[in-house]
Amino acid sequence: MSQTRSIHHRQGQEAQKIEDATRLLRNLLMNALLQAGLGNSSDQPALRVARAATATAPAQMAAEQDADAAARQQMAASYEHCLANYRALEPTRSGEPDVDDVGLAVAFFVAINLRVLHGIDADADMLHALERQLRGVARARSNWDAATIEQRQAYFERTAIASVVVSATAAGAAAQGPQAVAHVQGAARQYLEQILGMNPDYLTLGPSGLAVRDPDAALTLATAEQTA
Repeated sequence: MSQTRSIHHRQGQEAQKIEDATRLLRNLLMNALLQAGLGNSSDQPALRVARAATATAPAQMAAEQDADAAARQQMAASYEHCLANYRALEPTRSGEPDVDDVGLAVAFFVAINLRVLHGIDADADMLHALERQLRGVARARSNWDAATIEQRQAYFERTAIASVVVSATAAGAAAQGPQAVAHVQGAARQYLEQILGMNPDYLTLGPSGLAVRDPDAALTLATAEQTA
């Protein structure tokens, strides 16, 4: 009887080793796919631009809304306030006076939407790790190499404003109930898919930036998407 138990014990240990090895392999695979999707960004220079003497994005964003002149003026003032709020946040500062960091703005936008979607809070170290990881993404999304200084400034301003708007909208939705929260989460998912080019349900945020949220669940979800 003891010999049988010993055999079962060894079999259980072997099965656990196989399961652990499989999980590790899946984790490595999903993280490799993630890094391949983002590209090699950490060795690229930071995307910094001199701060515009007068912000142009608030008025531009307000002009794009379907509203009368008075409402657009109010929207422009609100967007100006959002931009000021972003710049007041210590983790989002470039470290240089009168210089804005486009990569950091993109990283903050991604972090805010991940918080809305998965409840992840990013500290300053995580945010700066994410910025380094996403430099290639930020360069592509901002059309950095072809953009003029004015276009780079406007892209920064729009991204910074959008981050604050998403954060404020999510806070308001939490007080309105589950339906409002689901609506904001749906928008966050779309924003992340657009900027990252991958399903944000796979992703989490850690000390090294973006990582696979749950390798087993991610592979299951990816397989379901491929067969749908």
